[in-house]
Amino acid sequence: MHLRLREREGTYFLLQAAETAARRWRKPDQGIWEVRGPSRHLLHSELMCWVVLDRAIDLVSALGATPEQVTAWLHTRRCKLTMSSSTPA
Repeated sequence: MHLRLREREGTYFLLQAAETAARRWRKPDQGIWEVRGPSRHLLHSELMCWVVLDRAIDLVSALGATPEQVTAWLHTRRCKLTMSSSTPA
């Protein structure tokens, strides 16, 4: 029974991670490298949000996500990463 509780907690955590990634994907942030100055769009942050959504979509049946969540995740995953985050060629 303890294992089932841990599985539910893990599932809840992963669902929340996907929802948070979908919601915060396009918001500027400080990144993981302790960037000084104002928040900005960072490629690493946006790419990691894409990865979270991609993995959540792969795990849909295990996570028990609703059809609405899956539709939103698919739509968000299809979005392009912001051009401002990429380095100039």
